[in-house]
Amino acid sequence: MRVLLAVDGTPNGEPAAAAIAAWAAETGADLVLLSVLHPRDIRASATGKTMSGSLSRDGRPTGQLLRGLPPVETMGVAEDRSQALTRARAEREDYLRGLAGQWFGTVQVKVQAVSAEDTADAIVKAAVDEGVALIAMATRGRSAVGQALFGAVHEDVVRRAPMPVLLVGPQVRPGS
Repeated sequence: MRVLLAVDGTPNGEPAAAAIAAWAAETGADLVLLSVLHPRDIRASATGKTMSGSLSRDGRPTGQLLRGLPPVETMGVAEDRSQALTRARAEREDYLRGLAGQWFGTVQVKVQAVSAEDTADAIVKAAVDEGVALIAMATRGRSAVGQALFGAVHEDVVRRAPMPVLLVGPQVRPGS
C-alpha cells in the first residue's frame, strides 16, 4: 500500500505523521511525504550595497561624489524568483527528510516539495500521479470563522480526492 502524507512545513502537520508512523511501519506501507509551497510565500531576496555618491531619478548611481553627505544604500537582487523557488523547495525537502527520519525510520519514503497556487489540487494531483491508496493530513483546528476567512485545504482535498482521506486533528500528540 502506498500513502501520501501532506504536511505544510510547520508543526501543524506533525500530528498526522505521529498518527500514521507506527501503522506504516507495521503494514510495510510506502510513503510519499508531500509539501506544497504557495508561490505568494516565495520571495526573492535582496542585498544592500553602500555607496557614496548621488543617484539619478531612476535610482542609478551618477558617479558624482557628494561631499559631506552620508553614504547611500542601494539594493541589489541576491536571487531572482526562480532561484528563490528552487531554494525554498530544497529547504522544504530538507525539512521533509528530517520529518521522515524522525517518524518513519524503517518505512520507504519519497519526499516531494511542489509549488502550486491551489494547494488542495496539488495534493490530489500528486496522490493520483503517485498511485496512492490513501491521503493523510492534519487539520489546523480553526474555528468556523477561521475556516470561512482562510479556507480549509483538508475540506477541499476530501471533496476532490478519488481515494480515502485520513484527517488527523490538532489534539493528537506525538506518542499518543
